[in-house]
Amino acid sequence: MPGIGNLPNEMILASAGSGKTWQLTNRYIALMGLQLKSGLPVAPERIIAVTFTRKAAGEFFDSILVKLAGAAADPKNAAALASDPNDPLSATLATLTPKDFETLLRVFISRIPRLFLGTLDSFFANVLRAFPAEFGLTSDFQVMDEYQTEVAKARVYQSVFERRISSAREENPAQDAFLEAFRRATFGKSEVKITRQLDGFIEELHDLYLSAPDPKLWGNAPAIWEGGGEDWFVTGIDFEEEFVRLFRALQTLAKVDWKYWEEFRDELP
Repeated sequence: MPGIGNLPNEMILASAGSGKTWQLTNRYIALMGLQLKSGLPVAPERIIAVTFTRKAAGEFFDSILVKLAGAAADPKNAAALASDPNDPLSATLATLTPKDFETLLRVFISRIPRLFLGTLDSFFANVLRAFPAEFGLTSDFQVMDEYQTEVAKARVYQSVFERRISSAREENPAQDAFLEAFRRATFGKSEVKITRQLDGFIEELHDLYLSAPDPKLWGNAPAIWEGGGEDWFVTGIDFEEEFVRLFRALQTLAKVDWKYWEEFRDELP
């Protein structure tokens, strides 16, 4: 907002029910009040208030209306809005009179169609719709709903797990590498449905990818495998001898599921 100085950026990290909505809506009202006291046109449509869920966005709107109406009707309510010592804009709220809050309420209600009190997803979608070409999109793109997302995921899973043969009659090495990595990552998991395992596998790695997207950090064999090797198993192992050693070590344990280990030994290729 030009003309009202440099406002500090502040991130509020708090758990559910700790008062984030209360503090954020106070700040929204304070920004409107700062415009009013600076002699600028009050323009709440220039304030972007975003949250994660539609429910929380609706609470933003309701809370702002209730606070403005309450402060306009009662000086005690107006003073209560300025009672947060940790908010750098509380001083602005303390200078507002009930008449000022009435003015802000009238402006807020008149600008309802132009306000942006929504979710992060809707905000980013609006940005993309404003600049589709810059992001390599067409102007008629749509944000997928939950059902469309599930359908798209099913198509991706089908393409990943479908066995395809190239024109040279050779299997796809990239597909084989992914399936092998997925098999190793989910080895021993009790979940039977493979799509649920894959959902968790992707979500976990996606969070990691967002933190470290540099391609140099992914698939770096020397950093992952000691000595630069890429094999999970050393070649030339005498499995019969190794199982004798394994079973001898298992005998030292108080409780062993011998049936499991015997089946594991018998099924190992």
